[in-house]
Amino acid sequence: MKKILLLLVLIPFFTIQNIQASHYNGSGVSLTCIGGNTYLVTVSYYRDCSGASASSNITVDFTCSSNSTYNFSVSASKNPNTGNEITANCSTNPTYCNGGTAYGVQEYTYEATVTLAPCNSWEASYTSCCRDPLTTTGNNSDMYFTSAELNNLAAPCNSTPIFTNSPIVVANKDQLLTYNYGAIDPDGDSLVFSFCPPKTSANYSLNYVSPYSYTNFISSSIPITIDSTTGQITFKPNQVSTTVSAVRVEEWRTINGTPTLIGAIYRDNILHIYSSTNANPVLAGIKLSGTHGYNPLDTIYSTTSIATDSVHFSISGFDPDTFNASNSSHPEHFSITWNNGITQANFLVHANNTDSAWAEFSWTPSFNDISSLPHCFTATIMDDGCPYNGKQIYTYCISVASPPLHLDDDTTICINNAIVLDGGAGDFSFQWSTGDTSRYLTVNASSLGTGTHTISLSRMGYGNTETDSINITVDACVGINSLEQNLDFSVNPNPNQGVFDVNISSIKNSDIQLEIYNLQGKNVYSELIQTKQKDISKRINLDTFSAGIYFITIQQGSSTKTQKIIIQ
Repeated sequence: MKKILLLLVLIPFFTIQNIQASHYNGSGVSLTCIGGNTYLVTVSYYRDCSGASASSNITVDFTCSSNSTYNFSVSASKNPNTGNEITANCSTNPTYCNGGTAYGVQEYTYEATVTLAPCNSWEASYTSCCRDPLTTTGNNSDMYFTSAELNNLAAPCNSTPIFTNSPIVVANKDQLLTYNYGAIDPDGDSLVFSFCPPKTSANYSLNYVSPYSYTNFISSSIPITIDSTTGQITFKPNQVSTTVSAVRVEEWRTINGTPTLIGAIYRDNILHIYSSTNANPVLAGIKLSGTHGYNPLDTIYSTTSIATDSVHFSISGFDPDTFNASNSSHPEHFSITWNNGITQANFLVHANNTDSAWAEFSWTPSFNDISSLPHCFTATIMDDGCPYNGKQIYTYCISVASPPLHLDDDTTICINNAIVLDGGAGDFSFQWSTGDTSRYLTVNASSLGTGTHTISLSRMGYGNTETDSINITVDACVGINSLEQNLDFSVNPNPNQGVFDVNISSIKNSDIQLEIYNLQGKNVYSELIQTKQKDISKRINLDTFSAGIYFITIQQGSSTKTQKIIIQ
């Protein structure tokens, strides 16, 4: 992702209050535009099951700092069937959520529908009590968490990003932990990920005990990292502890040529590190060979594709505990799921919940998917180890490019013929050496004259400029075929409504092939005309065809003529 050196301050604008259940474990807020200025507000609240019950509703206060007359409040209700446990635990280790005594966390969601007037500084926040005691802070306290920001003045009916993965709440000491909250943007905007300070109030951040900080929130034997483009987080905890971390996801869009911050979401999450002999399962990188099977050398998690070309690869899982006789859950099985991060793609899991599960990904990106930003999804692998399941979340990305510009090989045509050059499909602008600016260029040999001529094209789009050229040699074509070179035709009317006459003259005693192509180069009409007349008129009816530009070509022997037609 392109680094954007731009600071945009969004002023606090709405507050979510009255979640007062003790043992708060995390939260997040998103805003989804459902039409015009109407938004669905979704609050996610993560509750330690050993604490007080979650409220049945919450009060959401909306404040636009640039215009206080927009301020209002609304009650958001707890969704039906909410409160599902997200703790990855085995059945022999029941948590407080299910009548046991082990640590467990439930996820609750609250929703309300509101109307938000255009404002450049909406913000969402709420206070919740109380956070579990933390090893890295030495205390617990109420928390004020800025959970959503929105600028729907610069970007009307814009939705904030959303998280598609629940947080990991327990992890194993001395095990590499890879995870991703799976943030995606409904509008396809650019996302930037970073760690940020958890807050204890509107103006103060949580104080970590040295040497801990919001970027170094746990003791790890490797550096703690977050990928600013994908949101992938990696570290290896080496102490039993309890900590909290927060992630900020910024949403950027280029508006009137200027990169603009139009929204942000946050997730604050408490993480418990425990000691266990269970090893985390792992997912390999992309295997493009068409085969499957875990190989530790498969460490590439991204690939590239060309629009309209199919992408197909496998992802294999592995658990170090599999077939280990000393493991209490021998043989240890694992499952693979995904977050549907690329909605048009297929993700098929084979042998799930066995000791050799693997997944098959397939997708055919369209020209609309061409972007300088990669398309990413996350895959989760989870074993059945005890007391808590080993779990990791991996990120896989596909960069989609346009087909490379190629104007075809150098060619020779006769003086009375024509050739159509195609600049390629996609959201491009075109500049031909002839001065034309359309995708297709019809080159009439008679206009060029005999000899060799170079036609070049500069194609601009998706942040790139490509150039290519073709040499066209025009031959006088005298000899036995010269009698055919007087073949000519016209189209009337042009433009038309799909019904037109093709008038062909100077016909010799041989059949004529008539073809019509659309802008994508697909043959949409074909007819063989058999006649001994010198001149003919042929009516063609294409009134069911879509409006647009087409190309009609007639060929007799070695003589070919092409003309553009417009259906309105």
